[in-house]
Amino acid sequence: MGLFSKKPMWMSKNEEKALKAVALEENQGIIFDIMEKAPLQKVKAAAAIRLTDQSVIAKGVKKYAIDYRKAMMEVSSSSGMLKSMNEILVDMEKEKCMELISKLTDKTMLKNTKKYFKDEDILNAIEEKMSN
Repeated sequence: MGLFSKKPMWMSKNEEKALKAVALEENQGIIFDIMEKAPLQKVKAAAAIRLTDQSVIAKGVKKYAIDYRKAMMEVSSSSGMLKSMNEILVDMEKEKCMELISKLTDKTMLKNTKKYFKDEDILNAIEEKMSN
């Protein structure tokens, strides 16, 4: 990356410009990247809302499941202030998983995502989606 390389508009700290870039983006893979890497939470949330491709959403659920498990392991092996910080991280990862699961409508993909989780809340959310 050069000294004057141009970053995507969605990476901007200017919320208005970044949100406009998300609204204009059509590529689901890029929208997923925005949800992952954007510096502003509102931009990440806007990207999550724009995700519609079921295979991209399922990929995201799998990725967040791995992040969630790693965060859970960090909590179990830490103490004090670090443990509190790791618990916050666990909650954030769980929230991401729940958000993407709520967007999955393909029953086969929903069934396949169950194997990534042991958390009862997440499993219940998947079961509820599958029964609708």
